[in-house]
Amino acid sequence: MQYNEQSIRAQNFLKRHYNDIDIVVEDSGNRNIWYFIIRSCVPKHIKLDSITLAGGRKAVENACKADQADDGRKRLYIVDGDFDYLLGKRKKRLKHLYRLRAFNVENLLFENDALLPIALSSDPLCAPGDVLDRLMMSDLIDEVSEPFIKLFEAYAISESFGSGIQTCNYKVERFCTEVNDGLAVELEAVRTRLFWLLRELMRRYGAALVRERYTQVRARADLLSVSLAVSGKSYLLPLVHRAIQKRFGYRGSRESLKVALAMNAKTCAEPYLKARFTTILQ
Repeated sequence: MQYNEQSIRAQNFLKRHYNDIDIVVEDSGNRNIWYFIIRSCVPKHIKLDSITLAGGRKAVENACKADQADDGRKRLYIVDGDFDYLLGKRKKRLKHLYRLRAFNVENLLFENDALLPIALSSDPLCAPGDVLDRLMMSDLIDEVSEPFIKLFEAYAISESFGSGIQTCNYKVERFCTEVNDGLAVELEAVRTRLFWLLRELMRRYGAALVRERYTQVRARADLLSVSLAVSGKSYLLPLVHRAIQKRFGYRGSRESLKVALAMNAKTCAEPYLKARFTTILQ
């Protein structure tokens, strides 16, 4: 669902009794995740009861553009990084607009310590000291970071052409086989998709232009972490969710897992976002 700027502004106005700051995010269904992440970034005395979900990026940017006047009210409009970092895109120059230092908000959820209460409640016989021996989310993600970053380089090129070819919506499970402790990524399946995509782009747009963009994207990718280059929502979270199901007997949905990880995080996973809030709330 997409909201127009008038609707978003009206929502912010109605929430001012409960919020010391207006916060609008690029999302349509992760209100509680955003609440816990932002709550970890702002001081405890700041009133914050509800986050405004605007839908897509364009809705957030349009609402922000319509809200440039300085009226004394504190506010922040937040968009995902998406493919911007791989493509070298600059953030729009708008007051009150912030772009996550992550592909999307789900990339901020994989703090190893946040797993502890989830694992222990799912498997009461598991000793606290054994949880991270069974699963380190960071290690699981590190194992797939190299092939997935290479794949997302091609995805970024495809998005830059507006090709319409599936990228993030191409399910990660199609690269995986089920194993005893989760999902195993088949590297050959990833390479097959990567090479098919590059060949298809070359067929449509010419080899020289695709190679030029690939060189540019590859140079940027060398400087990026997996959090900035790969979708946590579409490609990393499904692997983490299945691993927690298999290793601890977790029965909740992915959506429930996201909320639990956000709620259990001990620190703000986006220090630049915390710094921005510190500046705003001074």
